Amino acid sequence: MVLPGTLAEPFVRCKQITDRHSSSFEQEALASMIETGAYESHVRKMRRLNAERRTAFLNAMAEAFGDEVDIVGTSAGLHVVVWFNHLTGSDEERFAASARQEGVGIYPISRLYAAPTDQRAGFIFGYAGLPVEQIGKGVNDLVQVYRSKFRSA
Repeated sequence: MVLPGTLAEPFVRCKQITDRHSSSFEQEALASMIETGAYESHVRKMRRLNAERRTAFLNAMAEAFGDEVDIVGTSAGLHVVVWFNHLTGSDEERFAASARQEGVGIYPISRLYAAPTDQRAGFIFGYAGLPVEQIGKGVNDLVQVYRSKFRSA
């Protein structure tokens, strides 16, 4: 919001009273990052890192699961949905719990459904918070859970 100089201070005080969700300090820090170009630099860096992570994840999944999965939402974002062609919706919670026991966090897509379904199982996978080196290990751990408990190779 752009205000005349005479209204800036009263507006800041009013905002602090009515809206404590974004402090003036944080807004000033972001404004400084934008003015100096640091924000644009950060966004470029994160886009590059997340593209590397996405590529590492997609390659690891393709190698580990092949055509046993369909992955959607791969062109942008920080998450994808992975559909398992040989698991049903009724397998989702058990598979997610087994994966969690091995240190792999995946989230059943059926939790987002309005009504339960027993179609193929789908999971939300996030990759942006992981170093590239850890992504391959996580996929390997997941494929071990899948092969040992849910589908024999």
